[in-house]
Amino acid sequence: LEMKVQRELAQQLLQIEGSLLYEESLDRAVFCREWSQAENNEYLQEKLRQAAAAQKRLLRVMAQGALGVKPLRYYAVLFMDGDKMGRWVSGSNAPDLKDCLLQPASASDNAKRPLDFYFHRALGEALAAFALQEVPQAVEEECRGRVVYAGGDDVLALLPVEDALQAAQRVEKAYCGEWSDRGAERLRLPGEKASISAGIVVAHHSRPLLTVLGDAAETLDEEAKEKAGRAAWALRLDKRAGGLLGTAEKWRLGKGAEGFCSVELLREFCGYWKKGLSPALAYRMLQEMDAFCNLWEPDELLLALQLRLDWLVERHSESMGEEKKEEAKKVRQSLRRYLYLAKGKDSDSILQQWRKLTQLLLCSLFLVRGDEV
Repeated sequence: LEMKVQRELAQQLLQIEGSLLYEESLDRAVFCREWSQAENNEYLQEKLRQAAAAQKRLLRVMAQGALGVKPLRYYAVLFMDGDKMGRWVSGSNAPDLKDCLLQPASASDNAKRPLDFYFHRALGEALAAFALQEVPQAVEEECRGRVVYAGGDDVLALLPVEDALQAAQRVEKAYCGEWSDRGAERLRLPGEKASISAGIVVAHHSRPLLTVLGDAAETLDEEAKEKAGRAAWALRLDKRAGGLLGTAEKWRLGKGAEGFCSVELLREFCGYWKKGLSPALAYRMLQEMDAFCNLWEPDELLLALQLRLDWLVERHSESMGEEKKEEAKKVRQSLRRYLYLAKGKDSDSILQQWRKLTQLLLCSLFLVRGDEV
């Protein structure tokens, strides 16, 4: 019965212009400017007061009633695009011929599978399975988003902010998978040799959608593909209060057993803020960004930064409750794991890793707290 009530309420909400769910939409000055009305119109003023009262009642019902939700002020646009698809279509990324033969043969180690009708059909089937099956599953069933477009290696979706990274990660895993099992049906996917990049923009609901879509495409092309070098994701946070935050990383960082997923690391940071880790940690790291000079030897610099991180975490984890020591240990491990990706590099690279770590922390803080950052 409760689920039925929720569905009915949700259907009724879909009939309402979304902007009217936000208090500022009924502000007299804003309303008159957007709808070209005179502010001294007494009839209009009275109607706006009545609408504002009805809006408050509706928001109270939404927050405390069967739905238990309130309108989100920020949303996320997810753009994804397969990397170097031209090389796949042309056959440059085709599998080695020796790997396609049932019997050992004297094929050259560099020989590729011939570019023929069957290769292109297999590639087309893999991309179709990805776009038609895996993307809707990841975005709409496993997360609370909506697919705007999914065709071949291209994806465009709208999502709540807290689901955007999870959806991007899930889509990437599907794209790089070998097979998708759908009951009795088994669908081929592009495979582990293929890669895809993502651009994610988080914007305020009042920002024009066309502008946000352009920002997402730019983030994908310039940050994820060019700066991060493909097989990567880039996040851009467009703060209404002014200023931009952003970060870009490969999907997987590190090598071998020490490797880890960068999206999971960012989500770990989000969890620490929710558990009470003080935001002052991120701001203190930002202030100290230039305190360490690159005149130190790399090993000494890395040790100094590690000790500084340990001290900062100890100081700013006091509000994490009874399990403070255990949680502080997890925070230190997460920070060290990222910082130590620069181990063995020069001092400039180590300092750059500190800056990137600071950006990751600030981005995760914004995802949790929004405009309070």
